[in-house]
Amino acid sequence: MRRVVVHNIALLSITIAIILILGEIALRVISHTNEDDNTLIRGKMLKPYNFPLHISRKSMDFYLNNVDKKPSKVQYVYDKFLGWNSNPNMTDTYNEQGILGPNKLFTVKPEDDILRIALFGDSMTRSSGRGFDKSWGYLLEKNLIELGYNVEVMNFGVGGYGIDQIYLRWEIEGKKYSPHIVIFGFYSVDIARCLEVHKLKNWGLTGGILFSKPRFLIESNNDTLKTINYPTIPPDKLLYNTKSFDDLPYIQYDTIYTEDKDDYKKYFWRKSYLLRFIEANLANNRFTQTSYNKDSQYYDTEKEGAQLALKIVELFQHSVQEKNASFFTMIIPGMIDLLHLKDSKPLRYVNLIDMIEKFSPVIHAEKKMKDYEDIKEFYIPNDGHFSSLGNEIIAQILSEYLAENFNQLRDRKMGVSAQPIPSRF
Repeated sequence: MRRVVVHNIALLSITIAIILILGEIALRVISHTNEDDNTLIRGKMLKPYNFPLHISRKSMDFYLNNVDKKPSKVQYVYDKFLGWNSNPNMTDTYNEQGILGPNKLFTVKPEDDILRIALFGDSMTRSSGRGFDKSWGYLLEKNLIELGYNVEVMNFGVGGYGIDQIYLRWEIEGKKYSPHIVIFGFYSVDIARCLEVHKLKNWGLTGGILFSKPRFLIESNNDTLKTINYPTIPPDKLLYNTKSFDDLPYIQYDTIYTEDKDDYKKYFWRKSYLLRFIEANLANNRFTQTSYNKDSQYYDTEKEGAQLALKIVELFQHSVQEKNASFFTMIIPGMIDLLHLKDSKPLRYVNLIDMIEKFSPVIHAEKKMKDYEDIKEFYIPNDGHFSSLGNEIIAQILSEYLAENFNQLRDRKMGVSAQPIPSRF
């Protein structure tokens, strides 16, 4: 009997060993290791992460050769104060002022009979992946005109922006256009982006321009904000002076990099592709969008990310009011937010929103969107940005809110019969 047990254990051990060896061989066969010695399997980057020097240089060469062409294939251009900005040479997407929408130039001052609405946010506000006429900013203007209001909408949304860059674009560019209404599109990912200095996540490690951005810090002695990496470093200069992550200036302030330095260490067990692949599936990958969703790091109002966000939004609101304009914060929910609400769970960042609501009107788009039968239809599959339907719903919610709550709209009423917006709920 004992001999049988020993035999079975030995057989099981041999079987497991063969499976592990075959798994190791299979992963090595299907993996791809690029010129920077970063290994990817099915789109997942395995640790340890190496600085993407060669890939970044290829992206930089493409950028330098194409950024000034008209029409340009380069969506974003280096900006001394913002890090990057919309490329006005991308003439099928932006106008000559770098504002979303290729067919209209805006006067510095709005005409007397027009109510000017300015939108500020990241790519969820820009939301033109399906074409400018599918963006919710375009649809907002269309809806309000159909309701009988004389309005124009300016969309200052820029992909990849944190709340800090969103605010700075208002200060540097937006305020000179004297809008009557400013709507800040609050997307929770942008809290984490306030803690970045270098655009490593999504753009940097597997290709893309390695831009840097301004970074606000809270002064502990007087609770005010100071700015580092401002003005920002041109990406070509940044890249050609860098051979490793630690060579990047101000990298000690980039939480995305510094929060877990073990991700860059070449432990002996990381020689195994199988163990590294298991790690990639079980552990957080900081260079993906999903890693922005760590509640404790980014949404805790006792920690830096949420505290910075709150201070910046308050500065934003004060600056808008100094221009005699009205400021609104509108929640732009991600799919994970709506799934939480459908399960009767609160928003992960509800405490921060409650604090913002003490000084700024908040438009809760998520409260209506959660009641939709299939919320997945609001988003582009495997992308996370709004689908055409998602843009329609956001525009509808905002149109109805402004028509019901903003008295100045009545002063821009046109001489046409207002038509109700068809409800999708």
